[in-house]
Formats: sequence, C-alpha cells, structure tokens
Amino acid sequence: MNVISSGGDFGIKKTHLMYKTNLNSKMLQKYLDILQRNGLIIEESKGKQKIIKMTPKGKSAYFSLKMFSSYLNIVQTPQEIVEIYERLRGLKGENVNISYNSMLLGKSGIEYAALVVITKEKDRYVVGHVLSKNKLDMVVDLMQYIIMMLDTNSKIILIVSDESISKIIPEKLENDIKIIPLEPKENLIERIRNSIKI
Repeated sequence: MNVISSGGDFGIKKTHLMYKTNLNSKMLQKYLDILQRNGLIIEESKGKQKIIKMTPKGKSAYFSLKMFSSYLNIVQTPQEIVEIYERLRGLKGENVNISYNSMLLGKSGIEYAALVVITKEKDRYVVGHVLSKNKLDMVVDLMQYIIMMLDTNSKIILIVSDESISKIIPEKLENDIKIIPLEPKENLIERIRNSIKI
C-alpha cells in the first residue's frame, strides 16, 4: 500500500509496482486480489497499461496503518536523519537535556516512541521528521506528530523536505510546531538550536 500510495491520485503502473515491491507477478497479483476484494484498491486499464489506485476506503486504511505503525515504531528512520539526530548530542545550554529513544506516556495511556527529546526548562520538544514527497504521506506523518504533541503536552520540531507542510498546520498549533527545512544540511543543527533558543 505504501508503494501504491506513492502514485497519488494518478495511481501507479502495475509493472512499476511489481519492480518497486520486488515481487514476481504471481505474488503481486495475489496481494492485489486481496486488496481489491476488500475495496482498498481499484485496477484501471489505460491503453495496454494497468493502473493501480487506492480507493477512499484504501486511503483511510493506509492512514490507520501508518498511525498504528508509528505507535509500534515500525517505520525505519533514514540514515541521514539518524546522523542528524546523533549530531544533536552536541547541543548544550543551560537547563537543556537531550534523551534518545524515549517512550512518552500520553494522557490517553498510549506510549509514543520518540527518537529525540530535548527538554529545556519546562518545555519538552520532540524532534521528528517528515521527508515524504507524497502529499498523503506528509499529512499522515504530520498528523502522527500532532496527536503525539497534544497527548503528551510536548512541542514538536519537524525536519522537513517540503516546507509546504506548514500550510496544513492548524493555526492554533503553529506556536508549538517548529518547521526546520532539511536543506541546507550544513547549518541544520544551528537552525534547530535557534528555533528553541539554546
């Protein structure tokens, strides 16, 4: 579903899906049949090409699965982001504490996995990232952080590959979510430091 989602509203060619999922045609068809039987995808013909698209029900299921996987911390963090998170160890300042691979307990009773947490005086910042090029994935990732933020009384620092994500942040939450563009990487740590005034 992740690869199908990458095609957005245009969908993805069946042959491209086969290569990107590294499945042979027989196995791919088996999974597509299951998704289609459950109303999560549709297959359309455009000339000789077969195009696979998510249905609204499929998008909803995908959104739910992404949310669930974030609670279980299943999603892999790209190596370049791991390196950035490691460089955050160098942030020092008065009343500043940095912890890694923390579990934050929310008011709801849900525990959230946070790769980096910066505590400065009374404020707690969860450092996260939204690097997808796909609009749906960007929204899903942002929603995960907003839910964590609201449930744990934290603030969020988001490293993003696409600054347009700031347009979908609700106005009343803008002060609690700091958007830090990934590029240029050379001064990324300094920009994070400045965003929380360390």
